[in-house]
Amino acid sequence: MPARLSSEGLLRDYELPDYLYYPTELMPNGTRDWARVLFLQACERLNIPEGLWPTFSEPLQLPGRASNLFEMAPFISPPFDELRNSPGEWLENATQLFKEHCAKALERVEARIKYDVDNGILTRIPKPKEKRSAISLRYEWAARRYCYREPYKDMASAANSADSIRKAVIKIFKEAKVPKRAKS
Repeated sequence: MPARLSSEGLLRDYELPDYLYYPTELMPNGTRDWARVLFLQACERLNIPEGLWPTFSEPLQLPGRASNLFEMAPFISPPFDELRNSPGEWLENATQLFKEHCAKALERVEARIKYDVDNGILTRIPKPKEKRSAISLRYEWAARRYCYREPYKDMASAANSADSIRKAVIKIFKEAKVPKRAKS
């Protein structure tokens, strides 16, 4: 039976929003819970029995498709004087005016984002340098390590040393606040 993610549906169907910024007040749990979802999705992808998955004491608090939209002033195209304008001249003029309109709007948006970041209202979300598949692989290492206690050396390959895998897994455990497993 596929794992469920609260009322949002199946865990495997949940996609993390591709935010550039996120409300600072929600950050500590936001990034923790995003890491937890990626970890649990890796467990699911690897068909690890749910009984071996970590149990988190706090419920996952995941954002939906939140947005913070700016209202932009509408662009009003210049009038076309059919006695004096050629279509090409009018189009060139209108295009230039539209570019200027957009540039002014972006200046206002950038100033607002800078203000919000400088004043702690928003936090910039760093974008991973590696591809999504590399991130998925790292979470699969973490799932294998946690659920099966697989040694790092057994996960190592020509492309990834046991030490680099260990560092990646420890980082994931820390960010997701994965609970310690009881000794068996």
